[in-house]
Amino acid sequence: MQNQSSLSSVASLVDVDLYTQLYLDRMSEEERIQFLESFFFVIYMRVVQRILDSLSDEDQNTLEGLMKSRTKDVDTVRIFLETHIPQFEQMERDEVAKYRKELIEDMDVRMQVASM
Repeated sequence: MQNQSSLSSVASLVDVDLYTQLYLDRMSEEERIQFLESFFFVIYMRVVQRILDSLSDEDQNTLEGLMKSRTKDVDTVRIFLETHIPQFEQMERDEVAKYRKELIEDMDVRMQVASM
């Protein structure tokens, strides 16, 4: 599970209109929480993949060492990412935007099928 700081960072990129567009406002609190956890997990996995694709093998090993460290410090990892991937925050925004678009398009198709 991601840390609270990471969730907050990505959550700030999800605007309120998404609730309406995906009918989250019609879901129970438990369903919304499950949806948002799933949303954050997908974003997290996509960003991790883009990070790994952007790093050299040596830098991947360094990052892996930081992540496995017993004293894993979120700030140290973030500084490493910002140093080695200057567009890191833009990656997060891009992935949120792409996934959000996919979800909205999927919901639109579902609503069209349901109205037939």
